[in-house]
Amino acid sequence: MRSTFKKHKYSAQKTIVNGIAFGSKLEAAVYNILLIREKAGEIKNIKMQDAIILKEKCQECGDGPVSWKVDFSFIDSKSGEKIYCEAKGIETSDYKRRKRHWKKHPPAKLEIWKGAYNRPMLHEVIK
Repeated sequence: MRSTFKKHKYSAQKTIVNGIAFGSKLEAAVYNILLIREKAGEIKNIKMQDAIILKEKCQECGDGPVSWKVDFSFIDSKSGEKIYCEAKGIETSDYKRRKRHWKKHPPAKLEIWKGAYNRPMLHEVIK
């Protein structure tokens, strides 16, 4: 059977888990980890493709806003804090720029997961 998905420019393979389409196997694997964390009571209210504005439009300098559609967000059950989560295979220049903005003025905690889909690892947490 042939896949109906178009080949991704970074060789990411679209994957379907529980009827939900993900942009890569790593993203699907991270989602499965989040589901396990949710069942354990550690987190709740998992959302996908949550957009956040990192920098508003600058009226004086003419720079546009900087936003990021992060792979996932969820609520920490203990603290009630909203946490964002990104599965990252290849670090593009666009990703690096958004990450710099996040580090400069972090709107919330960000978990960055890397590795292979069969062995995803929490690579970095930006607070």
